[in-house]
Amino acid sequence: MCSEEEKTFYAEQGFVLLDGIFSKEMMDECGREYDAMFARAQERGDKLEATWKGDWKTEKEKTDKMAMLSIHNVQNHSAVFTRMLVDPKLGTALADLMGTNDIELHHTKAHVSLRITAVDFLCIKTIIIFLMPRTL
Repeated sequence: MCSEEEKTFYAEQGFVLLDGIFSKEMMDECGREYDAMFARAQERGDKLEATWKGDWKTEKEKTDKMAMLSIHNVQNHSAVFTRMLVDPKLGTALADLMGTNDIELHHTKAHVSLRITAVDFLCIKTIIIFLMPRTL
């Protein structure tokens, strides 16, 4: 069950971080599969580059080496992520959070964001799941 604070945050912000849904073992498996999924895509020669185009970078950022790699609909690339999406604990939490059992998967994304500067290296890995209550 979600707390009232989580429900309020979700209602106001449109997203919420739900802790404790998946076991440490499941998260470890997802971490390994995340890396393997990107490696398989790169080996196939998939076009993964997804850095936003346009004139949005600051002058400093223009000198940094940056990349955003992306895979859409991760559940189509790995059974590990399919199992994650259909996990009963996740379904129960989402139904409680959204106030309905009728929830639609909009899409999922996995991102690897890389930034290399003269003094540091930053790598951020994320998985984003977009869900919404189904409307007729």
